[in-house]
Amino acid sequence: MKQSQPVGPSPVGRSHGGPMKINRFEDLECWRAARSLTKSIYSYARRAGFSKDFRLSGQITGAASSVMNNICEGFDARSDKEFVRFLFYSRRSCSEVQNCLYIASDQEYISNDEFQQTYDDCAKVRKIIDGLIRYLKTPNSSAQDHTPSQEMSIIKPAGSKSRLQSG
Repeated sequence: MKQSQPVGPSPVGRSHGGPMKINRFEDLECWRAARSLTKSIYSYARRAGFSKDFRLSGQITGAASSVMNNICEGFDARSDKEFVRFLFYSRRSCSEVQNCLYIASDQEYISNDEFQQTYDDCAKVRKIIDGLIRYLKTPNSSAQDHTPSQEMSIIKPAGSKSRLQSG
């Protein structure tokens, strides 16, 4: 499989009408969305007031990192059942980030707009994870061997900027 970009995730999904294998955790849309979320959280945590609140900044950055880490660890699991278990950990970490956002907002470390955007980003990541969990629980499916059905996309081509559609 040729990469269209020298750096970053390889294109995945349907190419020339046929399914392509998912070879790396970076190919998963949920991991890429979690990475974007983590970047936002770290940018907030570096701010003057926020960065001095060691307990909260450590908690929220740790939770955001856990979203990514658990997707990655689960991808390398030896079974879909174990992958799903790690995806549930990742999902719970999204909720932890959302909870910490309330505290950051209450302490005025982030604006109301930042709170809402990042809270919504957490919900988006969780929704993508939920789709992957449903897919992996489908008999005879594996994220490492197949692409998902048309109705729920768990992967997107690299560089795709479209927002996840509800459905």
